[in-house]
Amino acid sequence: MTEEDIKKFALSLGGAKCDYPFEDDFKTFVMRHSASKKWFGIYISAPVRSLLRDERGEKRETIARFCGGKDNIPVVCLKCEPELSLILQGNFNGVVPAYHMNKRHWISVIPGFDVPDGQIEQLITLSYDITAARADKIQR
Repeated sequence: MTEEDIKKFALSLGGAKCDYPFEDDFKTFVMRHSASKKWFGIYISAPVRSLLRDERGEKRETIARFCGGKDNIPVVCLKCEPELSLILQGNFNGVVPAYHMNKRHWISVIPGFDVPDGQIEQLITLSYDITAARADKIQR
């Protein structure tokens, strides 16, 4: 999925919006619920070294090869249940503990790697649903 595909899909979810909250950074965008402003994802450029930090062995080497010597690559950070996070990390090289977020409850997905677009859409939807439930409680 491209940056535009990810943004377009996120905006297709009811009550979702994307914005650019960081001054002078026009690449990083946050996916959030319009009403509560609660984040359900962020598209951000992550240092490759941070994506390799918690990984070992073959997966680490596969990610490094995919990055082709780049210092930074785009990732999509999404909220995810801890048990599912472990399963996804075991099944896909392109799913790693979240960059710059709580690594227990968030994952980073490397677009264009080995995670199918349909799976990325499902993960965006899941993150949207998880944070919507919480956002509803906060508003009450």
